[in-house]
Amino acid sequence: ERLGLQKLNGWRICFANRSYKLCETYPSCVVVPVTCTDDLISKVALFRSKERIPATVWRHPKNGATITRCAQPRIGLRFLSKSSRSVADEKLIQEIRAANPKSTKLVLIDCRPLTNAKANHLRKGGYEDISNYKDCSMKFLNIGNIHVVRDSFLKLHALCQYQNVRNNTNWLSKLESTRWLQMVSSVLKGALVVTRTVDKYGQSVVCHCSDGWDRTPQICALAQFMMDPYYRTFTGFQVLIEKEWISFGHMFATRCGHMHNDRQNESPIFLVFLDCIWQIIQQYPCSAEFNEEFLIFIMDQVYNCKFGTFLRDNQMQAKRENLSEETISVWTAANAKRNKYQNAAFRAHSHVLYPSSSLHALRLWNEYYLRYACSTIVKESPQRIFANKLNETKQKKRNSSTPDLNLNPSTLPRE
Repeated sequence: ERLGLQKLNGWRICFANRSYKLCETYPSCVVVPVTCTDDLISKVALFRSKERIPATVWRHPKNGATITRCAQPRIGLRFLSKSSRSVADEKLIQEIRAANPKSTKLVLIDCRPLTNAKANHLRKGGYEDISNYKDCSMKFLNIGNIHVVRDSFLKLHALCQYQNVRNNTNWLSKLESTRWLQMVSSVLKGALVVTRTVDKYGQSVVCHCSDGWDRTPQICALAQFMMDPYYRTFTGFQVLIEKEWISFGHMFATRCGHMHNDRQNESPIFLVFLDCIWQIIQQYPCSAEFNEEFLIFIMDQVYNCKFGTFLRDNQMQAKRENLSEETISVWTAANAKRNKYQNAAFRAHSHVLYPSSSLHALRLWNEYYLRYACSTIVKESPQRIFANKLNETKQKKRNSSTPDLNLNPSTLPRE
């Protein structure tokens, strides 16, 4: 109801995946246009990689434009012939476009570089033939895949070791060679493309990468964080992670190496997302209710496996193993220390955030990447200073409102 994805606005909740028979990596229910039947949704699943259909996850409160996520179409080498079409998929995309009351245009966002998307034709994947989708355009975001992210992170990890940090005269040039900040910049830039398309131009977007569980949640979640003030609150940010990353099947177990020794499929995709969030709150220090300690806490829990939240690849696995009953949620621990993770400088507002994605505006997240290599460095925290001053002011007010019981009789006024 908060998002306005209701029947009144042309949307409904689809329970075709109630038993995870339609798609094992999707949540049990998704939002689709009210005009689309479950039978149509089942046909669309056959056309999308891993049966990950276009599911709408956010609606703009003012112009009605939406963000929808999915996986790449199963086209393969059929793009050379007319058999690459899916009437059901085209129908669903058209209904998503038609549900926008303010614009007749829709933008298909492919997070991959165009060359990578073309290469996926050889793997039974690919991208949409835009000529089959009326009043739709297409944009490619040129974001690197999991292998690019992993290679960049390994270089950064090696650079951030104690022996490489101390007395390193070539630190900045070596940091540049890791291309970590360039990659963070590309993800932020992609999220800004979605934000401008939805917020400024009022056009709905359908976003995907290859399977829709790595770059897609990065872009969709960041765009929602920029546009929706609820997701910038302490509770709302937890909801955003649960919705875009956990419910829609980011493979935490595989990407973090929790269960299998599969180095080729490990990649710190979620870390890139949190790094982008950190970059945003550096540029907008009063716009998020939580501080960077909260981000570090979340990232630590992804890898230490204390809680069940990030242990499996998708919702179906977690339910089959009854993790909600057998383990504790990471949010239970976070909410128990809410005061520690709150931003004292937070000021609620409904403005859309448009952070800079240029390299000159980005910084290395020293408090996370260098916290062990540079443990002797003391950094003043403006938020902590502000919080201390605020507490001092409150204490002075309390003291001034408390009657002084040790008054000197000589100082009392005479009758």
